[in-house]
Amino acid sequence: MVTTRGMENPDPIQMIRELQAQLEEQARTIATLQQELQQKKTNDVERSKEKQHDRETSEDSQNHNPPPPPRSPNFLSFTDAIMQAPMPNRPPPQVEKFDGTTNPEHHLRNFIDSMAFYTQSDPAKCRAFSLSLRGEALEWYYTLPPNSVDSFRTLTNMFKKQYSTNRYEEVTAAELVNLRQGKDETLRAFMHRYNHVTRRIKGASPEFIISSLPNCLTAGFVSEILYVELPNMLEELQQKMAKFIKMED
Repeated sequence: MVTTRGMENPDPIQMIRELQAQLEEQARTIATLQQELQQKKTNDVERSKEKQHDRETSEDSQNHNPPPPPRSPNFLSFTDAIMQAPMPNRPPPQVEKFDGTTNPEHHLRNFIDSMAFYTQSDPAKCRAFSLSLRGEALEWYYTLPPNSVDSFRTLTNMFKKQYSTNRYEEVTAAELVNLRQGKDETLRAFMHRYNHVTRRIKGASPEFIISSLPNCLTAGFVSEILYVELPNMLEELQQKMAKFIKMED
């Protein structure tokens, strides 16, 4: 009789090996699937980021206006063209300063002649002009509206219009020598007349203007002080007279 025990009862070791092989195959399959899923997830995230970036870029290009170029600092009255123009690499020439009391035409001629040896640049002349002003004239210059000066011609026209009343007929030095303070005339009123006459005398030196004043004043405290302590400069004289006027007021 033939036995079938060997066929009905397979080798358990073999079965374990086959089961282990199947488990290993399944593990490899699962690992492969996990890698594919992870790669797919990574690709989906990258594509999502790219789409978001494209949308943001598109929205920026449609809705976002780029900021305008920065404007040059313009604290005075010049246009950008004047402010951005190159300047000479050396300081401008020294010019006698205009204070608003003398003839503007004379000052402009003096300024232009001096600048002719420095530069022919229109913007440079515009920006150097303030250096030839002082006192009330400089204060006027600082009140010019922003962007109102686009050329030196524009600036000179403004200047001449502002001081048009300073253009007058010249007189001789004798008129100043013969000028006298009135009996009841205040020192303020007389100095206004005195300065007006001095501006009309062509070529009057500062020394002549200073030395003539004591003789023109009514005899008294002010004239005596000036005889003793006569100023050396016109600016010093004006300052001293301003103090006397304040005392009288």
